Amino acid sequence: LPNHGELVAYISWTMFWHQGVEDGELVRLVTAAMLHDLGACDPLERQKIAEVELVMPLTHSVAGYLLLRDRVPDPKMAHVILYHHSPWAEGTNAIADLPFPREAATVRLADRLAILCHQDGDDFPERVARWQAMSQRESKFDPDQLALLTLLCNETDLLHKLRSGEYLDELNTLLEAVPISEKEAQGYLEALA
Repeated sequence: LPNHGELVAYISWTMFWHQGVEDGELVRLVTAAMLHDLGACDPLERQKIAEVELVMPLTHSVAGYLLLRDRVPDPKMAHVILYHHSPWAEGTNAIADLPFPREAATVRLADRLAILCHQDGDDFPERVARWQAMSQRESKFDPDQLALLTLLCNETDLLHKLRSGEYLDELNTLLEAVPISEKEAQGYLEALA
């Protein structure tokens, strides 16, 4: 999906910013959101991963976690990637006793909204509203995060920016404003290689 990582990063950034996340952590979390599907990045492996995930869900989440866990400055980044498809379970969901960061619930919501952005049609706001209503009934998402996203969709120009592509300039400005260390950049490049 074109610009999927960027969409997820921007939606996540908007939500994290409204929650008062501090700048240093904000950039690390937005970077994790952008890289959330890193475990499925090899085009030759995508079909295999898709087939495996029908039987064993979360394969690309685990692969992304394994690629980044020793290459990022904050372990929470890798945990966000690990749990970005895990349903909300009052924050108790855990794989192999690794902590479930609440930020993973934000990235999960952002990922779902980004997928809706990729669908064609002029009924985007209506689809988002239907999805939000269904999500509230099913309790698969953190209710506080879902309420925040609903508020942002209804009371800001978030949906317009997502559909028009305007979000890209804001996201690039954010990511350029905070330099990363050479070691951190090397870790990302190694994970992508």
